[in-house]
Amino acid sequence: MARKKVPTAAIIAGVAWDGAWKFLAIRRAIKLRQFRWIAPLLVVNSVGLLPILYLWKLSKRQAQPGD
Repeated sequence: MARKKVPTAAIIAGVAWDGAWKFLAIRRAIKLRQFRWIAPLLVVNSVGLLPILYLWKLSKRQAQPGD
C-alpha cells in the first residue's frame, strides 16, 4: 500500500502557523497573569485552534492606561 507524501512546505507552514499563535497566546497569558493557561497552550497540538480560542474568547479584558 503506497503512502501519500506530505509536502515538506506544508509541514513547515503548519508548524510556523501553530508556533506563531502559541507565542501570541502565551505572551498574552503571561501579561494577564493567567499562568494556568501556559501548560495547555504549550502541550496541546491543535494547529493553532486553542491559542486562537484563548486570544479571541478567554483572555478578554479592558485595556488599562499604561498597558
